[in-house]
Amino acid sequence: MNRLTYIALAAILISGCGSHEGHHHEHEEHEHEKEASGEISFSEKQQELFGIKTEKTALAPFSEIIKTGGEILPAQGDETTVVAPVSGTVNFRSSISTGAYVRKGEAVASVSFSNLAQGDLLEKARARYEAAKKEYERDSELLKNNIISESHYDKSKLEYEQSKTEYEALSRNASDKGVKAASPFNGYVTGLFVKQGEYVEMGTPVATVSQNLKMQVRADVPERYASRIPSIQDATFTVADGNTYKVSELSGRLLSSGKSSVDGYIPVTFEFNREQGITQGSFVTINLLGKTAGSFISLPVSALTEDQGIYSVFVRLDEDCFLKKEVKILGSDGLRAAVSGLEEGEEVVTEGAMHLKLAQFSAVPSGHNHNH
Repeated sequence: MNRLTYIALAAILISGCGSHEGHHHEHEEHEHEKEASGEISFSEKQQELFGIKTEKTALAPFSEIIKTGGEILPAQGDETTVVAPVSGTVNFRSSISTGAYVRKGEAVASVSFSNLAQGDLLEKARARYEAAKKEYERDSELLKNNIISESHYDKSKLEYEQSKTEYEALSRNASDKGVKAASPFNGYVTGLFVKQGEYVEMGTPVATVSQNLKMQVRADVPERYASRIPSIQDATFTVADGNTYKVSELSGRLLSSGKSSVDGYIPVTFEFNREQGITQGSFVTINLLGKTAGSFISLPVSALTEDQGIYSVFVRLDEDCFLKKEVKILGSDGLRAAVSGLEEGEEVVTEGAMHLKLAQFSAVPSGHNHNH
């Protein structure tokens, strides 16, 4: 929120909560003013303007959580490596970059051999093919007259077939830019391994292409939690930009869990549908969700505000009045947090809590007497 927005917000909040049924005794009024000192006024219009949303508290099952780290991986069979079909210099298509879409059979890059010291490979392949073809046809006639042996004929046939395959592969994929390194399916370029104009040997990885239909997240679980791994069924993970996703909400599932540890960690892997914003190869914070730990009041993490390690929420008292309440976090799966310090049925702000936190700077007028 910028300075002008904050000044405007403070100005419209100066009236505090509305007046309600009063107390007739001075002592009672004094005690009530103390109680009301944490109250914040927000009219219905202001609530709409700043996107205030609430949720009523209720006890509900909350899962045991193992917090750890992990990595986003491509799904098995969902990704392939495009290699250089010949030795030469790499020329990427002008539109190719990480994230670019390519169709099946479309070139990711071309590998040019026209300026290499060994000469034009396509012409050499054509010459070998034509020579082998001529030799094979000659040996076919000689075999009919029993002039050559079967083994000699078989060798001649093999050389012909190999040279034919090589030449046809080169000529089919060749252009004035070189021989194309093509994608075997529709997908997205997820990695480039060489630079434009770089020399590569035949078979060198040039790029990776993924269908991006599925992705995986692998959690590295400390082996001290080995006994709890069989109860794990779901997970949430938080990516670099702060967004948190739940595997089951991405039509995902538990794929596998390791039976032994590697360097003190046991891998637990989930598979899920690809989602924009989740990047392959990125490291993430993971909350593994196990068996139910009991029934607790839980809130979206967006309901929580924090000051020097102390967490609070804002509870609605009536249509335009809210009260700040301190809570303790008992556990969090990254999306919701189980808390203590609240009663069932209280209406808690779940979106826009930061606006109410800023509004605390507007003092409650002296003599305010809200009836609870």
